Amino acid sequence: MISGNTSADSPPSLAMAVIIPAYNRRKLLLETLESVRVQTVAPRRVVIVDDGSSDGTPEAAEAWLSDHPLACEVKIIRQANAGVSAARNRGARGCGEADLLAFLDSDDLWPPNFVEQALSAFSRTPEMVAATNDRLDVEYRPNGRTEKLIRWPVSSGSATLAISNKNLAYPSCSVFRASAFHRAGGFPVGLNYGEDYILSLIVSSFGPWGRIDSPPTQRRKFSNSPAQAAAHLSSLPSADVLRNFASILEAEARKHECSNLLKQAITHRWRRAGKALAAEGRTREARDCYARAVGCDAWDVKARFRKLMLGFAR
Repeated sequence: MISGNTSADSPPSLAMAVIIPAYNRRKLLLETLESVRVQTVAPRRVVIVDDGSSDGTPEAAEAWLSDHPLACEVKIIRQANAGVSAARNRGARGCGEADLLAFLDSDDLWPPNFVEQALSAFSRTPEMVAATNDRLDVEYRPNGRTEKLIRWPVSSGSATLAISNKNLAYPSCSVFRASAFHRAGGFPVGLNYGEDYILSLIVSSFGPWGRIDSPPTQRRKFSNSPAQAAAHLSSLPSADVLRNFASILEAEARKHECSNLLKQAITHRWRRAGKALAAEGRTREARDCYARAVGCDAWDVKARFRKLMLGFAR
């Protein structure tokens, strides 16, 4: 454990813990930590979870922290490689009695007043379960850098519809009430696609979601070659991945009381999986997905129609 001097500026009523999962991010992690170090108000603690790195990431973090101490408690946890969801959940379990949990990816950068504005937002609205700021997607390619600003559309209220309509509450941009995060069961493991969508969608059904009024968080993506950049832009989840995603989303949501908006989001995911399977000629499997969609929302006309049409297919 590496500790700095706890800041006297952060409001004593709310304790924020920052969880940073890292896997082979030796250089980028240090830049991310610098964006935490220069916050106008320090979080209560930072937990770095090294997910089985082989490039010396945790050692580099320890050396950097010795020369650049943070104004808060810092803990480094090491585990065998288990994926980003498991790393985030491990960090959440190791952060003590925190009121708020922030998940900052090891290649992303916070604006200097992110923590201050997040604490202010939660202090103003005690019933709020989460809050998000805008994000700036920055992609580095061999031929240059591109930027795209993504606005978070919710200022106060339900975020279920916004999230289901592809307004992702990206983890590095979001802060969760710890009680809501644990109630949702954390990030679902065993997925390499959409784990943050599932968590955010479920948390959004627990209460109002707010906005963090800071400049955008930088989400950085690196494409080292033209072929890699093209692959990144063209990659789409397979039909099997979409079906598995819909199944896990429904299973996680069934653990809680499902609102109509949440049921509609699950229905949409089953329809999407069915459409992908039908395009591959897997008619019976596609019909099963549409049947699951109707099971979630008996009034879903699209799912009923597509299921019926596939009944005529040979």
